[in-house]
Amino acid sequence: MWKHAYLQFRRWLQSVATQLKTPAQRKFDWLAESIGKGNLEFLRLYLSKGGDPNLGSMDQYPLISVAVNYHNVEAVKELLGCGAVAACHDENGWGKWNELANSAFNGYADIVSILLQHGVPVDTNWMSSTTALHEACMMRCGADCPAWDYDDEVGSPAETARFVETARILVQAGADVNAVCEDWPGPDVEYTPLHFAVEAECLELVTLLIANDADTGATSSEGRTALDLARERNASNIIEFLEALDANL
Repeated sequence: MWKHAYLQFRRWLQSVATQLKTPAQRKFDWLAESIGKGNLEFLRLYLSKGGDPNLGSMDQYPLISVAVNYHNVEAVKELLGCGAVAACHDENGWGKWNELANSAFNGYADIVSILLQHGVPVDTNWMSSTTALHEACMMRCGADCPAWDYDDEVGSPAETARFVETARILVQAGADVNAVCEDWPGPDVEYTPLHFAVEAECLELVTLLIANDADTGATSSEGRTALDLARERNASNIIEFLEALDANL
């Protein structure tokens, strides 16, 4: 009995919440749902009638964020073609959204390429200091934000290849391989992309970064180098690689 009453109450709350939304918010929900399902008909119709490509949700995330999260490449192209803003910062320089970094976080190399072609700055920050290259080197997708249309297991060769390709595209576009991230995984940590690649225990990323002049001697705020992190994690293949580099310096 109580369960039935609870479900009825929840339906009532959802109904009230829907009624309280503005027409623009309801339109966003409708478009976001269609983008998530891979249906571009409604989005194209909306844009063809002069609809705002930067229409946002109640929490201010725009349609392009939805398209990236669902890896809807065609929706991303449609929105960018109509003037969607792919990265936005507040007056303090904090990122409201950054779809280049979001795409890199998910290992969406194809969307990263598209955004770069549309002029999104390769080192534009997410939050206060993380760049797309930091996000790609974290390889956090499988644990924190699943790429829904990929079946790759966390740490599988297929997943690793996606992130390495994403990082390669960013590096070739001129990403700063020694950029310092101050706000993740905690305040004032001062990790570089190489630190994150070592934490992810991905030798391919480590090799890519060092081949493009990543500083192996860069230290975090606690004085940790990439080799220190590798030793803490007992990442034997990375330890051997970095020690061999040191021996040849």
